[in-house]
Amino acid sequence: MITKKLCFALAASALLACGLVAQAITIETVVVGNPGNAAQPTAQLGAVAYEYEIGKFEVTIGQYVAFLNAVAATDTYGLASVAGGLVTQSGSSGSYTYAAATNPDRPIAGISWAKAARFANWMHNGQPTGAQALGTTEDGSYYLNGANDAPSLIAVTRAAGATWVIPTINEWYKAAHYSPANSAYYFYAYMDNVATTTKANYAGSVGSSTVVGSYAFPSEYGTYDQSGNVHEWTEEVASSDNRILMGGQFNWDATWMQGWNGQNLSQNVTQGYPPHGFRLALVPEPATLAFIALGTVGLLIRRRGQ
Repeated sequence: MITKKLCFALAASALLACGLVAQAITIETVVVGNPGNAAQPTAQLGAVAYEYEIGKFEVTIGQYVAFLNAVAATDTYGLASVAGGLVTQSGSSGSYTYAAATNPDRPIAGISWAKAARFANWMHNGQPTGAQALGTTEDGSYYLNGANDAPSLIAVTRAAGATWVIPTINEWYKAAHYSPANSAYYFYAYMDNVATTTKANYAGSVGSSTVVGSYAFPSEYGTYDQSGNVHEWTEEVASSDNRILMGGQFNWDATWMQGWNGQNLSQNVTQGYPPHGFRLALVPEPATLAFIALGTVGLLIRRRGQ
């Protein structure tokens, strides 16, 4: 995983040197190890067979604005249409520019699944500048190629060579709730089984989202705000039009902070409401997984031959 992160850094540096990236961003990640962990018994979620990384924080307004300024001078697929007025658009089509309308370190919200997928593609492709097309937003971790209606977006799956992605429901849940120290799961994503507004932004205690990481109570893996702040998209399909969102949000009660409670929080993939945001994961490519598997087999063979 370190090698992959180095490759992304080198790619971004090369693009900057060529003048192709207007404003490079960094998404800080934490490693989610302990591959092969058991699922949470009641929810039957959280089992992941591989090591991966996930965003330490939710994607911020500032990061999303950098994305818009890179690919939305014309904005073919309406990426700037964000509920809640968190982003301002200036100029005219072909030369639009964007700015944060509030603190850029708050999570971007009012985001549809389609917008999150296009942001993931942009990250996968090395944060290029250019029109929304193949090579910028329309392929990469997800092959979209103009898909902007619910049936087409529901049919989209993670590409074989995907890197930056919207987490699966299990990737999201494990990062939030699993305790490798105890081989068990916490109710809440701040290493506790007790709900409290001193450790997460929920139940109207603040009344809006807060700067990411404001609540200094991370999950055991080191993520912040997976309980509270804004709901977060996953890849999980719920119906012919909807995908699942996970986690609590600033105005809803603690039930939703448990990550999964049978209420099946989902939303049409073309729509984003004010409390809908996301974080990205960084996953190993199939070749890496195969290499790890072969290494494990080789180690076992060597041990048996001793």
